[in-house]
Amino acid sequence: VGEKMKNLCTASTIQVETKGVNKITLDNHINLRLTSNNDNPISIPHDDRRFVVFEGKSIYLHDIEYMDALVKACTCDKVARAYYQYLLRPIKVENFQRERPKTEYYYEVVARNLPPVDRFLSFVSINKRVRTPFYTNPDEEDKDFQDYAAHELYLSFVDWCKERRWENVITSTSFGTKIGGIAKSEEEAIVKPPRKKDGCHYIVYFDKLEQYLN
Repeated sequence: VGEKMKNLCTASTIQVETKGVNKITLDNHINLRLTSNNDNPISIPHDDRRFVVFEGKSIYLHDIEYMDALVKACTCDKVARAYYQYLLRPIKVENFQRERPKTEYYYEVVARNLPPVDRFLSFVSINKRVRTPFYTNPDEEDKDFQDYAAHELYLSFVDWCKERRWENVITSTSFGTKIGGIAKSEEEAIVKPPRKKDGCHYIVYFDKLEQYLN
């Protein structure tokens, strides 16, 4: 559903059809407004450019009289028409992505939908370490960077997921692709040195990694 909504928000045209027949293409002028009682109403990626999110107040939560009047208003044709007219008003926004408000609740929803690998890397950058049976030297905890074998870093991620009782569906190959992508970026948050005798290694610069994730 989320992917379909993204297309509705940004596509220049939309196709309308009746059960696969009589398909026509129209200009897309759709804007979507949604309400939900779900704490995680929609999956918003960290690089989102489409959504604005506001958290509703609960001051009328148990006000039956108010709720009855609201339901009555929502089912009234005159109210529906007035709301339709309201939505037709011109909105002067030159660049939605740049000018849209980003509320604290928006960032909360984005954080809830971060992929497990990004959450793990966020933990690593903040705590400047990884929880792993391979990591036994407390003197290394104060370093600004740390060298990890690739398999060590992946097993740390697996253990981290187990601690939180999360099902891990990320393979070592997918994990390596993600880490390798960061290593190729200009930020140098993670650096891949020449291959060692025990295999591939990554040097994680904790502060740079935190900046990269932000």
